[in-house]
This record gives sequence, C-alpha cells and structure tokens, in this order.
Amino acid sequence: SSRYSFKKSDHYRLLKTIREEERADKLAASEQGLDACGICGEGGSLLICDGCEGEFHMHCLRPPLANIPEGHWECDDCVNRKFLEIRDQFIKKFYVRVGEGSNKRKAETMDSGDDSDGGSRRGKKKSGNVILRPSDPVLKAARELADYISKVFAKNH
Repeated sequence: SSRYSFKKSDHYRLLKTIREEERADKLAASEQGLDACGICGEGGSLLICDGCEGEFHMHCLRPPLANIPEGHWECDDCVNRKFLEIRDQFIKKFYVRVGEGSNKRKAETMDSGDDSDGGSRRGKKKSGNVILRPSDPVLKAARELADYISKVFAKNH
C-alpha cells in the first residue's frame, strides 16, 4: 500500500515551479536596480544578501528576521547553493559510483551551469538511481576506528 504524498504529486511540483519562477522574476527585477524585495516584489527597507546581492524585506524571509544581521549575511538560496556544492564535493571525494540500480539509493548529480558572468551557478539536476559506496580509504578509516573503539571498550569492561 503506497501512501499519497503531496510533495511527490504533480500538483506540488507545478506549484513549486510557479513559485520558483515568480521568485526568480522578482529577484531579477531587484537585480536590475528596481529596489524591490526578491520575495514579494515591493520596495521599502530591504536587506541585501552578501552572496547574490538580492534584496529582501526582513519580514518576508522564512523565518522572518527580527533584527538586522551583523556582518556577512546570505539569503536561503545562497546558503542552499553552497550546501549543495559542499555536498557534491564531499560525495566526489569520499564516495565511488558502483553502478545503477532500480530502487536502491537515489542520488542527484549536478551539471555545472555556465559561470561566465562570475555570478551564481545554478546546476541542472539529473535524477537517477545511482548506487554509491564509500571509497576504499574511507572504508579503511572506518574499520580502523571501529577496531580502536572495540579495543577501548574491551579494556574498560
């Protein structure tokens, strides 16, 4: 028996796509010097992202910010992009691809977008069933750690 999940439905994907397009349009308007919030599209007192220079009302952010952040501040899109870049680097460094499967482990791979303007890169996702396993050096280190922990527990009990 499969459970219905709204987040996996076509309605959710369509709504998410529409919201992302609306947000991209508003952000593009703010990048063109129109001084408008990248979320609601209105002007006013705006917080500027240090990553993409997008502009946002503090009350439009989720969660809303009560105070102006001190120092470097980045919007959710920039933070998410950096997180995904680090995740991809981690996977490339510590995991190896061992094949393709049917329903085993799903992974997303990222194709780098054109970064010729020096701005943000938005990768294109390719979903597929990819089987990954830790690389040999990672497995060796994990085995050594497990052996060490076993020895420590054996001494203490």
